[in-house]
Amino acid sequence: RISDRGSGVPASALEKIFDPFFSTKQKGHGLGLAVTKRIMQDLDGDIVISDRQGGGTEVLITCPEAQSAGPANKPESMDEKQCDPSVQSATSLVLIVDDEPDVRTVAKCMLIKLGHEVLTAANAEEALDLFNANHQDIGVVLLDLKMPGMDGWECLRELRQISSTTPVIICSGYNPSENSPDFAAHDPNLSFLAKPYRSAQLAAAIQSHSEE
Repeated sequence: RISDRGSGVPASALEKIFDPFFSTKQKGHGLGLAVTKRIMQDLDGDIVISDRQGGGTEVLITCPEAQSAGPANKPESMDEKQCDPSVQSATSLVLIVDDEPDVRTVAKCMLIKLGHEVLTAANAEEALDLFNANHQDIGVVLLDLKMPGMDGWECLRELRQISSTTPVIICSGYNPSENSPDFAAHDPNLSFLAKPYRSAQLAAAIQSHSEE
């Protein structure tokens, strides 16, 4: 439970605070709290934001109680060890391309739990370098659209110069049909997954390409 004694959150914003794409910031994406809500629900927990009596805001996060307590460990950053990749060996190598560090981290953990190996890129240029070096092993690319510098569509065009058959899943909170280039409409190995997504939705999107 975290609280402050600030000015609080306006009622009009409080009722929409977990909605995808809702933001009070001029340059906000409106996905941070929506993704957080989904993560907590996937963990059988929840997050609630409310006005605090006497002024301010309160954030309440609930998680299931552990069935057994293990030895106390020093907190670590979120990495492969915390993802607990207890499933079978990797089914494919996945390249994640997204400029948001939190999105990359969550997607990576989802994929590791699903049994995949993962490469990550923070921008299109980095993605192209990784893809050029590993495209024969990469089974699918998760590609964000809105990135600084070269955007997702430009990155896709360059990826297709290297491989025309590698499955690419556009992962975006924006409608991909808006401003999409003509070449993308005729790409049989291209699909779309809306953000924020859950692990099961990600698994289904990848599986749909493996069945083709």
